[in-house]
Amino acid sequence: MATRSHRNAIRWAREIPTMLHGGRLDRVAHHVVLLIATWADNDGKNAYMSLDALVQYGHVGLAELHEVLGRLEKRGYIIPAVAEHGAAGWVLPVDRKHEPDTIADTRAAKRRAATAKRTREWREAKRVTQDNGVTVTPDSSVTVTQKSSVTTGSVTQKTTVTGGSVTQDCDAGDASGSVTPAGQRPVPPVTSIKNYLHKDACAERPPAAVAAETDPDASNGALFGAAPSKPTKAPAPDFTDDFNAWWALYPRKADRKPALIAYEKARLGKAVRDNKKRRPVSAEQLLRATPMFAAQMRQEGREAKHIPMGATWLNKDGWEDYGPAEAPQRPTVDHLRATADAAEAARLLRTHYLDPGQHPNDPTPHGQFVRAARVAFIDQHADELDAILTKQAAS
Repeated sequence: MATRSHRNAIRWAREIPTMLHGGRLDRVAHHVVLLIATWADNDGKNAYMSLDALVQYGHVGLAELHEVLGRLEKRGYIIPAVAEHGAAGWVLPVDRKHEPDTIADTRAAKRRAATAKRTREWREAKRVTQDNGVTVTPDSSVTVTQKSSVTTGSVTQKTTVTGGSVTQDCDAGDASGSVTPAGQRPVPPVTSIKNYLHKDACAERPPAAVAAETDPDASNGALFGAAPSKPTKAPAPDFTDDFNAWWALYPRKADRKPALIAYEKARLGKAVRDNKKRRPVSAEQLLRATPMFAAQMRQEGREAKHIPMGATWLNKDGWEDYGPAEAPQRPTVDHLRATADAAEAARLLRTHYLDPGQHPNDPTPHGQFVRAARVAFIDQHADELDAILTKQAAS
């Protein structure tokens, strides 16, 4: 803390007008001259401070310090001096009166003007409100009536501006039906959908309502914005009939439901333990291996309770002990069409296939709709698929 004998010099240094260097505030020069003033007396003399001390307390490099001292000497804020014992220092001309700080005053005025402008804009934005699409300010004493919509009949929307008064109303004419306040969508009865789409001028018409003008059956979905159903995954194949044929041959009739689950996994090649990869098995191979297994059990004289459960036999790939696995057959276009295997067709074409969405008003059963779409996709690319499969068979 500066002593009483230094306060005059420090006050003088703090009141120096704003100094610029390169078009920007010369903060280092202000800091250095304030440091020198802490060593000076009230008359500005005896400011004997070494350059090392200025570098240490000013947090500035030596080269930059020489430049700053040169600028201060050029502006006349410090005067080089030498003490009687030869120490170098400076004298501060504290008797010199400072000129008005025009730079600081200008910057302060700009800040005040910017703050005042932001305050005006904020107050103006706060006064302005939006009501039914009309800009309303307190100065205009605007009165806005609530907008309404009529479910049926001919409706005309009218806006009147008179002085500071704004009025919006809907002339229902010969309209009949209930009135719905603004902010709520009218829900007409089913019998009035067509009239609602054609005649209601106050209600918002969805883009899909255009199709409803020519298709009355689709008007319900168009009016309420019903979107087509999302694409669905392919339904799982049904192995019930194949399983029943296999179950009739298996020697132990117990735990039918787990056996059915294991049968489906075997047919699809799904792993049952340790994520072991499995090759799908065909119904013919199971029907050929199961009688062999049953004959072996009879030859060994095993009782039913000592015969593996059907699920256990299937999960352990028991059919592999009774003949080699069938070589996978290459699919044909007719096979793809018969099985509606659009996923395999898309794989061969190196593309992707997704089941299309079905409109809610479509009476076709969903499974039949999906199968027809897949068959249509295969028929569309039948020539390409035939060429690809022929090339694979030749290779």
